[in-house]
Amino acid sequence: MQAMILAAGKGTRLLPVTRYIPKPLFPVLNIPSILRLLSQLESAGFTRVLINTFHLTGQMLRALKHATTGMEVVTLTEPVLLGTGGALRNAAQHMGKGPVFLINSDVVTDIDFRKLWDIHLRHGASATMFMHERPPWNNVMVKAGLIRAFGYSGENALAFTGISVLEKTIVDHVPETVPISLVEAMNAAIADKEKIQSVRLDKNFPGYLWEDIGTVKGYLDAHQRLIAKEKYHDFFTATGSSLPKGTILKDWLCMGKNVTVREGCILGRTVLWDNVRLEPGQDVRNCVVTPFGILREEEPP
Repeated sequence: MQAMILAAGKGTRLLPVTRYIPKPLFPVLNIPSILRLLSQLESAGFTRVLINTFHLTGQMLRALKHATTGMEVVTLTEPVLLGTGGALRNAAQHMGKGPVFLINSDVVTDIDFRKLWDIHLRHGASATMFMHERPPWNNVMVKAGLIRAFGYSGENALAFTGISVLEKTIVDHVPETVPISLVEAMNAAIADKEKIQSVRLDKNFPGYLWEDIGTVKGYLDAHQRLIAKEKYHDFFTATGSSLPKGTILKDWLCMGKNVTVREGCILGRTVLWDNVRLEPGQDVRNCVVTPFGILREEEPP
């Protein structure tokens, strides 16, 4: 079983922090998101994973070099951004026979990837795209369980989760010209009458967790749902961090290692990365506090 994680993007929706650290290394419950994905893939039985890189490649390679995994991890550094379809074409020569499980690095989910793989195998389609109803991102036309068109708004529109399983025939539809998106390759496959199956996560996995951490809201929502799901009682903290008396906690909080919070701080719906320091009375609700700056979802009332 082989997989590919798309991890080359610049993370522009999370500027300015992504100038200093690539989005796949953003911690989720204090573990870099790409390492969470690797752990999930290994647990599902995958033995080989391809990962494309471009932005801040040195950091990515160092993190992956020290990742603890029994899988074979192959990194592919792109000289320019190739797009999601171009990345797939570039990786084709490194793929073995059979389908490939494809996932965006900014997806946080609790779905069992082996179950998704098995669903694809049962359908016998050229590709299986895992979908759900997720306004305002419902822009894929689905009819009779098949993907019919992209960039669509109207009846039967669903949102793509960033998770798919592709046969080699789909990879063959990606032109050599780059950059190119996976959507363009899918459109070419649909025009050639390839069967692109749609499977709804919201229908098949009740209570599933899925968030796109490519935005501040998505990143905070992922933490909120994980903390609630794992019953951490609204407070998740790493070793070496604690809250002083007088801290005002308005909602859930996730703290990294060696965090310093001074007296009178107001916290809630907040993620504090490793080694950050808050000044007395600082209000950081609805925030991601990093050593490289603060990302705010919205200003506190």
